[in-house]
Amino acid sequence: MVQFNTLLLVGLLAYQCVADSSSSSSGSDEHGQFVGARKTNCTCGQTNKAVGRIVNGQRSGVNEYPHMVGVAMMVDNVLTTFCGGNLLTHHHVLTAAHCNHDDERKRFLKVADHDTQSDTESKYAKIYAVDEVLEHELYDPVFFQYDIAILVTKTRIEFNLAVLPICLPTGPLEIEGKSVKVTGWGRTSLNQNPSRYLMKADLKVLNLDICESNYNRSYINVQDVHQLCAIGKNQGICIGDSGGGLIWLDPETNRYTLVGLNSLSKSCHLDYPMVATNVAVFIDWIQDQISSSTDLTDIATCGKI
Repeated sequence: MVQFNTLLLVGLLAYQCVADSSSSSSGSDEHGQFVGARKTNCTCGQTNKAVGRIVNGQRSGVNEYPHMVGVAMMVDNVLTTFCGGNLLTHHHVLTAAHCNHDDERKRFLKVADHDTQSDTESKYAKIYAVDEVLEHELYDPVFFQYDIAILVTKTRIEFNLAVLPICLPTGPLEIEGKSVKVTGWGRTSLNQNPSRYLMKADLKVLNLDICESNYNRSYINVQDVHQLCAIGKNQGICIGDSGGGLIWLDPETNRYTLVGLNSLSKSCHLDYPMVATNVAVFIDWIQDQISSSTDLTDIATCGKI
């Protein structure tokens, strides 16, 4: 596991499990389903109704977030999810560069996955081999700058109720102070194993100055808009969920838009903010990389129109 000065690859912190579907915290049953005033150019950012809750970090419902992809590789002959990814097209998944840097082991994409220890929970679950990794050319593996990459599969990923792309920003977003959700299979505490279930948590986007004051300045550059800063209330980020997305409910479309990629956290500490790659800044790079897949079809991304 990569670690620099207590900076850790990220995953969701979660604690006591309760079966309380009447919880007052908002879930995807309230958001991301009904059509908003503005449209999107293709189906994206939808959610499926949540079931059950977990206090602090919450267990997501089965296939609640259709854009969420598990990035996996073989470890001791077991296919193991070690990072998250975000489905963009029938062939492309957006993740963090540090999930793939300097590691030649074969990657796989697990779609419609929820319980990593069950092969029967979702009839939509499938596994696709990654054929190409498109890492940002300026990625810095020491200081996690430009921490973004695209995973490409030549096999067409079929869309359905449980497998759908996330909406991408169509331009800069003013989301400081806004609430976002983050999902993943990361550890529920520093000393525990990764969660077998997809977890979710609510965070708030902060001014990047706050992250700069909590991290070595080598990792955070407030003059550079390539990063976001976010924190949760008794919810946070730990090891194992890098590359998963920060998603924001666009009130105009009532669809979730990918605004960040989980990049850094500090010792799984709930009192510290986490750092994410700012997706909106990389839209041109993302589109250029996807357009370079000239041998593939159905590669259009989705967003607000």
